[in-house]
Amino acid sequence: KNPQQNRTANYEKQISSLHAEKDRISMEFETMHLSNCDINKNNASLKTHLSAMQSKLQNLEQENVRLRQQNQQQSQHIQRLEQQLANCSTKSDVSHMISKPDNNNAIAWNFNVDGKENTTTTTTASNIPAAIAVATSATQKRDSPEIETESAAVTVMDTTKDADKPLPTNTTATTLDRDRDSSSSLRAPSIESMKDILDKRLPSNLDLIRGDILAEAAGNDQLLYSLNLLQKCTTDEWELRNFLMQMIGGLCEENRAVDCALVYDARHLIKKQLTDLRSTIVKSACEMLVMFSRYCDDSNKFAQCLTHFIPIHLDGLYITIACIRDAHQQCLTHCISNTRSFKCIQVLLKTLPSKHCLVRVAVIDLLSLLLQNIGNEDWNQQNFKMDKYADAIANVIRTYITDSKSDVRKSVKRLFENFAVCFPQKARQALSNMDMNSQKTLKKCMANQKSEKTQRKNNNSV
Repeated sequence: KNPQQNRTANYEKQISSLHAEKDRISMEFETMHLSNCDINKNNASLKTHLSAMQSKLQNLEQENVRLRQQNQQQSQHIQRLEQQLANCSTKSDVSHMISKPDNNNAIAWNFNVDGKENTTTTTTASNIPAAIAVATSATQKRDSPEIETESAAVTVMDTTKDADKPLPTNTTATTLDRDRDSSSSLRAPSIESMKDILDKRLPSNLDLIRGDILAEAAGNDQLLYSLNLLQKCTTDEWELRNFLMQMIGGLCEENRAVDCALVYDARHLIKKQLTDLRSTIVKSACEMLVMFSRYCDDSNKFAQCLTHFIPIHLDGLYITIACIRDAHQQCLTHCISNTRSFKCIQVLLKTLPSKHCLVRVAVIDLLSLLLQNIGNEDWNQQNFKMDKYADAIANVIRTYITDSKSDVRKSVKRLFENFAVCFPQKARQALSNMDMNSQKTLKKCMANQKSEKTQRKNNNSV
């Protein structure tokens, strides 16, 4: 029995070892299966990444081909311009080589009273490039009839006065300078005119787009067409977007009438341009918005549109780039001074509790600007509209007169001066609810305001 028991024990040991080996091999198989699955997943992800990179490479190759074609077109255009310049230079050389006319002829070019030849006009005419001639003809077409008649009268009087004198050396240049001075005197001093985009010389692609815009019916149809083109532009086409916004501003200035419904429908598009990362886009969008505020048919409806843009402009004051920050601030001041609506006050009061000093100063200055502009008008008509905001403005004065920033305190003092003019009783009540230091500072403001009024009266009497 003992040998048989030993055999069975050995068999059992062998069987247990085989089972253990089987378990080990199954575990290794599972681990290899899992690693194989991971490898397959990585392979699939690498294939998708490879396909994406191949598509991107194809796009880059297409872009390279397009840029090469554009470069060839530009080089051909430059060659044509060089040929035109060479032709113009040859024509000018030929005009200098023309022989002098005889004095016995019935018609003699470039002469004066004494019979001597005067070649100043030919030399000046040959020195003027073709671009200036095209620009002057375009501006003469776009100018108003009053300006055309005035310029024509000036030129006629100049020719009659100087008939007995020899012509100056640069007559055409002086007439161009005179036209430029007269056009610049008609512009508003605060905002530059955007009407020049309708006349100035542009590249061929932008010139074609301008022709398509001007081919539409005059007025709001041109604005609608321009806004639709602006909607279709991508973020990379920033030059086209800048041109279209300048065109919209120029059309507003030329037509002097804008439908407020167009501005309201395009409010999301305008927001997108105001939040762009390029300073030129933001500046053009702000100028376009100022033109909308100036020439909109209904200021109250535009004030509803402006409430959508005020938070964006105030957020733009956080930007460290000076040109973008100044563009947002100037746009806010011009839009609010043009609309003079009370609907902006509620939005301004919501954004006032800001941690940034510039935002608090800007909002308080805008509130004082509203009070100042409306106070200059017939206040009895506006009092019932503004009365519901008087307590809120008084609360602003009481809260921010003790601000830690000196610029905020100065703005609050200016706000209180305008508030005291519009609401004298509310101002006295607000003073009574303040502490002694705040009362002293604000009473000094009222005393200074009274002294300034007396000085103005004395100066007027003198």
